Amino acid sequence: MEQLLEAKQELLLKFPFSQWIYPEDQDRYYHFLNRLKKQNNRMQQSIQLRLVSTSGKMIPVILSCVADPEDPSLYWTSCVDNTVEQAYKHEIQVINRDLIRFKTRLDLIMDQSKVAWWSMEIASGQVTCGTNKFTLLGLPAQPEPVHYTFFTSLVHPEDLDRINKAMEQTIRYGIPYEAEYRIRHTDGSYRWFRDIGFVDTTQTGDKTHVSGLVQDITLIKNLSQRLGSEVRRYKVLFSNLPVGLLLFKNHRLVMANPLARRYLGLARKDIGMHIDSIFRRFSIYNKFHTPLKTESSLKCYNLMNHIIQISDADHNVRYYQLQAICKDPSTDCIVSLEDISELEKNRQLVEKSRNTLQLFMDNIPEPVIITDQSGSIIQVNDSLLRLY
Repeated sequence: MEQLLEAKQELLLKFPFSQWIYPEDQDRYYHFLNRLKKQNNRMQQSIQLRLVSTSGKMIPVILSCVADPEDPSLYWTSCVDNTVEQAYKHEIQVINRDLIRFKTRLDLIMDQSKVAWWSMEIASGQVTCGTNKFTLLGLPAQPEPVHYTFFTSLVHPEDLDRINKAMEQTIRYGIPYEAEYRIRHTDGSYRWFRDIGFVDTTQTGDKTHVSGLVQDITLIKNLSQRLGSEVRRYKVLFSNLPVGLLLFKNHRLVMANPLARRYLGLARKDIGMHIDSIFRRFSIYNKFHTPLKTESSLKCYNLMNHIIQISDADHNVRYYQLQAICKDPSTDCIVSLEDISELEKNRQLVEKSRNTLQLFMDNIPEPVIITDQSGSIIQVNDSLLRLY
């Protein structure tokens, strides 16, 4: 006691023991003594108190009393320092409080993300799970474990064999369990679930449980299926457009529809080619039919409103109108090719006829003027030009 209360024996004997008890515990101490005097048996009785040392330090102790077998008015008393145990209890209380707070937050997160935990005992097939697993199926929560067949009976018949085989492989070989399947909701509809689980083993390696998480992925599945349908629809549209289309990213080809591949003679291996490598092989003209001349690397915007001249497999010259839609920066773009061979050939024939007519008119010594029906001048010869 001298060491515990930091007081010498003379000081301890000078004051009654109750003087050293923390004020808030003194009533409990006196009640304990009264109860001890009134009891008929001589069993040991204990109480937890707080003592105060001479330095003012509060010390938790366990006070144990037992009556003397010869003189009932005497009590043998022991006082044990309970500081370490109290510290452990406080630490455990803090840990428990943190665990409760963490569990509350985790349950909230799982509820919002449509996730639930589960654990199946391999030997019995009994499943313990979070209440959210029942909620995901529209079922009332079950406080007690249920047999795994309670859930497998709700699985879509087309998916049942697959998930049973996956679980069998997990239990037999210890590999992670993973499955996506449809399961019936209480409203009659089927929801898509994704299950992942791992085998729990003892220190000796015995498999005891398979535990994991389940998530409702119905929304993701529906969006994925809808997106897949949209992608297929756009692929069909892209492949059957009446014009050639090429998609470039960072000046490199990432996609070309069948018509563009046929026009430019592209193969699958050409995916990834630089735009400069694709179009430099051909003659390119601007809208004034002047050849495109650029010493630097060809860019997407260089192709806007241009015409490309290509010789096909039969050595026939074809003409294609180019259009380009560029992003900012112009490293990404869509280039379209429209076959205007007939229009271009007609234009060249008209141009040739005009040149022939001009040559004929220039050899006439008299001034000549050609007008259309409205009287607008279409063409004049050199003799008329010299007069003015």
